[in-house]
Amino acid sequence: MTERDEMTSAPQKEREKLGILRTFLRSALMVVFFTVVLGLIYPALVNVVGSTLFPDQAAGSLVRNDKGEVVGSKLLGEDWTDTGLFEGRPSATGEKPYNPMATSGSNYAQSNPDLEKAVKERAERWQKMTGSDKPVPMELLTASASGLDPQISLAGALYEVPWVAKSTGLSAAELEALVRSVAKKDLLAFGGDPLVNVLELNLKVLEITKKIPHQKPQEK
Repeated sequence: MTERDEMTSAPQKEREKLGILRTFLRSALMVVFFTVVLGLIYPALVNVVGSTLFPDQAAGSLVRNDKGEVVGSKLLGEDWTDTGLFEGRPSATGEKPYNPMATSGSNYAQSNPDLEKAVKERAERWQKMTGSDKPVPMELLTASASGLDPQISLAGALYEVPWVAKSTGLSAAELEALVRSVAKKDLLAFGGDPLVNVLELNLKVLEITKKIPHQKPQEK
């Protein structure tokens, strides 16, 4: 390489360095820009719009009693086992039922002996509680994929009426009317039974009976 060639290549190398530096700075600015827009501005905007247009949903769809106290959420099921009130679906979230930090199903296959045993025991329990030999609705025997379902079908809630009538002293006709009054059909669902939010239903039962939530009834 001649001296003239070396003199010519020096500015070219400088230009290449400047080009690389510009590319780096441009990329860094884009990262900062999208971090601010997508990580700060967009979430803040969604939060403001959601809180303004849908304040109830944005706050977690909380349910309050007649005293204004938060007693749960419309979106999460609760453990009503052995309370003498309506019960939701079984939960497979580990040792603590309806644990939102461990949401999951059991992942058992239909042929799994543990699942077969659990379903059999649950069916026998419900038939004993209701005094009925009718088939138990499937949602009262098996857990959902999330283990947190807050609703059961209208048929499932009506199946529980004899037990709740026995434990609360309310008439079956009164409880059936109460169940049907809170049954709602999902706006996005095509066909199928209306759904009953168990927490909402039990709060209405408690308003009538004046019982304390989660108080185990005295079986006769």
